[in-house]
Amino acid sequence: MRQKRGQFALEFIMTYGWAFLVVLIVVSTLAYMGVFNPSQVASSRCFSKTGIACIGMPLIEKDKVAFTLKNGLGMSILIDTSPGKIDMPAACNAVYLCNQGDLTCTNTSRAISEDDVFTVVSYCNLSTVNDIHEDYTLKYTKPQGAFDYPMLVTISGRVS
Repeated sequence: MRQKRGQFALEFIMTYGWAFLVVLIVVSTLAYMGVFNPSQVASSRCFSKTGIACIGMPLIEKDKVAFTLKNGLGMSILIDTSPGKIDMPAACNAVYLCNQGDLTCTNTSRAISEDDVFTVVSYCNLSTVNDIHEDYTLKYTKPQGAFDYPMLVTISGRVS
C-alpha cells in the first residue's frame, strides 16, 4: 500500500511538473519579447504629484513637447514662465502656457483659475532621442502669496 502512494505522488509531480515547465517557458519567452513591458503598451505618460492633474496623454514630437494640466488646487494660481522659474530638460529652450482649445499661448506669467484647464508647450530639439523621461518643474504663487511653490510634472514616452 505504501508503494502505491509513492507511485501516485511521483506520477502527479511528473505530470504537473511538465505542465508547469511549459507554462514557465512560455511566460519567459513572452517577457523576453517585451510583451510585459509597460512602455511598449502605453506610448506616453504624464504624471504630477501636486493638486495639478495631467489630462490625457502628452504630445511628444521631435521639436516640441505639449501636455495638458488642470488646476485642482482649489484656488487660483499664478504661473511664472520667466527664466529661472522653470526647470526643464536641457534640450528644451522655451515654455509657453496656452489656453485650452484656442491655443492662445504666452511665455509670461499667467493666472490660472480654479479648475481651469491649460496646455504647456515646450519647444525642444529631440531629433537624436527615441524615448524621453523628463521632469518639468513649474513654479506658482498663491493669489496673495509671496512664496514660490514647485509643481513637478514628469513626462515620458516615445518621440514621434
